[in-house]
Amino acid sequence: MSISNEILGIVPTDSELKEYQSLSAISEVLGCLMLSPNLITQYSFEQEDFTETLHKIILASISGMQKAGYNVISALDIDDWLSAYPTHHKIFENHRGFEYVESAVKTCSKENFIANYNMVKKWSLLRALKKNGVDVSEFFVPNAISGGN
Repeated sequence: MSISNEILGIVPTDSELKEYQSLSAISEVLGCLMLSPNLITQYSFEQEDFTETLHKIILASISGMQKAGYNVISALDIDDWLSAYPTHHKIFENHRGFEYVESAVKTCSKENFIANYNMVKKWSLLRALKKNGVDVSEFFVPNAISGGN
């Protein structure tokens, strides 16, 4: 019988959990959501699906803008939207959010949205399990060379 890390009081740090993500899949998903904001109503998203504050701010912006009736969202739209939220706008600026979302839109592939969405959700689940003390090494070993994400 194995004892979970949670029972032992060993909880992974946020930086350890950041290894459990695919930045390319996140960029693809956010770019696709900007091009088709209604996707946010067709798929389940949680703030916990993302580890980076910038990604969480972008997701919240897309969600709010979709509810406000946006059919397509540009980098300028997000920048304008966030101007009403000075703290979040500052983080967006400090992390070069404008350039990030501009690039996400240019490089995303709508055809691969579902695959990238599934990848984001997979990593989210692995982080949640690891955070709760479950050994996920069977599914992912940080810093190991493997054939895929």
